[in-house]
Amino acid sequence: MIAIYASIILGAIAVLQAGLNRQVTSHVGLSSAVLLNTLVLLVVSVVFLFLSHRFAESLPAQFSPKEFSFKAWWYIIPGVCGFLLVAGIPWAISRSGALTAFLCLVIGQMVASLIWDHFYESISFSLWRVLGAVLAITGLIISTIKR
Repeated sequence: MIAIYASIILGAIAVLQAGLNRQVTSHVGLSSAVLLNTLVLLVVSVVFLFLSHRFAESLPAQFSPKEFSFKAWWYIIPGVCGFLLVAGIPWAISRSGALTAFLCLVIGQMVASLIWDHFYESISFSLWRVLGAVLAITGLIISTIKR
């Protein structure tokens, strides 16, 4: 249940982060905003790594640091995806507004999640999962219809 609440809070944080990035972008430009964001992320990540080392016994196992090495080329993909989100969402908000940008983001996430679950988490497609996603996507589309 905590994961569900955390996901809802993270969804709100994503809107806050992108909206504020949009504001920063309007003052300093997108490339400078992305760099500032990345520098802050670097500092917070280093602090997080330090604290996870220091308090490893108090944290869940997945937070515990392991050997730091690049064992596969694809380890860089999440960082590239993060860059695309940090740069792309403020741009999308400036073109379509936050609601439309995030509704489209959610549609992309739902489709990609079904595919990811099927191929990487061994959670099969089912009528109910696909129908639920289609229903949610339909609701998202309806909410963007201009009257």
